Amino acid sequence: MRLLLVVAGLWGSTANAQPTAPGAANPPPAPPKVDPAPPAVAPPAAAPPAVAPPAPAPPKPSPKQVAQSLAAAIEKGDAAALRAAVVTEGVSPQLADATLALAGALRRLDAVAATRFTTAVPPTGFSQGTLHVTESLKAVEGAVEKIEGDQATLTLAAGGKPAVIRFKRAGDEWRVDLTPAGEDAKATEVAAKRLLKLYDLLIKAADQTAAEISAGAVASVEEGSAAFARRVLKARILAD
Repeated sequence: MRLLLVVAGLWGSTANAQPTAPGAANPPPAPPKVDPAPPAVAPPAAAPPAVAPPAPAPPKPSPKQVAQSLAAAIEKGDAAALRAAVVTEGVSPQLADATLALAGALRRLDAVAATRFTTAVPPTGFSQGTLHVTESLKAVEGAVEKIEGDQATLTLAAGGKPAVIRFKRAGDEWRVDLTPAGEDAKATEVAAKRLLKLYDLLIKAADQTAAEISAGAVASVEEGSAAFARRVLKARILAD
């Protein structure tokens, strides 16, 4: 029975096959299909280099730091730094220039005295540390700073008598207001004129004393100091 099934299967497969004509060659096999190459893919672009965030801007100087810069500019005779530390309106620029001129005259007096009298001159010189600027600079470090909106004050206790430095905000910077405080505009104007006159008289006193020392008209440190002190007192009286 199994043999009949096998023979029947063979017969079915040969019965469905188409006979090949005599003498005809079999057609060549079709070439295998070749899939086209995938398109070239460009490599990914390199990532841009990482950019560090900008460094934060340093904080602007405080009123106390501005006052220290002001005192340092006076000691060094730095007109640009002095002007940069004061307000630009009112009489402050004039007072800044007058202060710088006076500091220069006092430094000249000290230099002449040091040359003429050598080691006999006190460490602070005839000018007493250029109008006590050195002392004031040290006092600024311990001064009391008070900020109220666009106004600020710095209270110094140099020499046992409190002194107040006033500041105004100019944009985002603090600047010293050298205008003398008065009860009203008229009083402020009078006080400013007095200061300018006093500085002019003190410059003349320093220059006159320096000329006398340089000419040999002053015999000793004590004599020169006394002459300069008399002229300073006279200048203060005349300025009032």
